[in-house]
Amino acid sequence: MHLPDAPVRQKQAGRGWPAYFALFQNRPFRLLVSAYFINGIAYGLPATLFLLYAEHILGRADWTWILLIIYFASTILGLPVWLAISRRIGKRTTWIIAMSMAAAGFWPAVLLGNGDLVWFIAICVFTGLPLGAELVMPPSMQADVVDMDAEARKAKIGRAGTLFGLWGVATKVPLAVGVGIAFPILQYSGFKADTETNSADSLLVLAALYGLLPVAFKLLAIMIIWQYPRDK
Repeated sequence: MHLPDAPVRQKQAGRGWPAYFALFQNRPFRLLVSAYFINGIAYGLPATLFLLYAEHILGRADWTWILLIIYFASTILGLPVWLAISRRIGKRTTWIIAMSMAAAGFWPAVLLGNGDLVWFIAICVFTGLPLGAELVMPPSMQADVVDMDAEARKAKIGRAGTLFGLWGVATKVPLAVGVGIAFPILQYSGFKADTETNSADSLLVLAALYGLLPVAFKLLAIMIIWQYPRDK
């Protein structure tokens, strides 16, 4: 015989824009979601420009899928290592190290040119390895923030739904921001994807958008998350 649980009366959480603004009074959440959003732009830029870079900078459009496989295989192989590291030094520090490693790996892409396939494979491996930590550490830290928020407010009903809703926005929007940054700049530089006669300046802009601008965003994300409370 199944006995249903008795209904629990709970105070309704705030709704609308005031509820969203109230969340940003939570400093750990504010720092975490800001760093996550900015770091998302750093990954959105090369993700948006990967095909163009392989075709117009390396001259090896035929290797696109192989390069992607190498990149994500490196991610999968590196994930167990990052998990082990995080148990020793904490999630925050692990994420900072991973972002630093990715930043160090991206910038040499601006130095490559036609035929530098082997060097780019090395970049794919070096930037793919930290991706595992960057995919796992922030959501895990977000779960901690949700628990801390409920505990600090001593509320029977938490704001987990709203917190994770904003987290979803911070996951998806940076990809669109990356597109909104990259393609107008490329168009202004005179770059054309349907031709093989782009100027050296426009190709340099493409390489810089792929290899340098993500580094700037990652460094900014590191500066923000550095202020995040250390793991207990």
